[in-house]
Amino acid sequence: MLDNNYVDIVKMKLDGTKPLIVDNQYVVAWTSELEYTIEVAAGVVGFKTGEGLANEFHETGTVLF
Repeated sequence: MLDNNYVDIVKMKLDGTKPLIVDNQYVVAWTSELEYTIEVAAGVVGFKTGEGLANEFHETGTVLF
């Protein structure tokens, strides 16, 4: 299946003062300086699809999503 939708990639720079929480399916890349955890975002998790998971990034660095 081909999809002709165009989307922007957002570049977010973190300064270490507060965490950034992003839905796991939208995270593209992050710098190695960042620490992160993957948490259950809400209720039920789809283990095969990864639905319901969120990445929480800490420290100083950049996240693309």
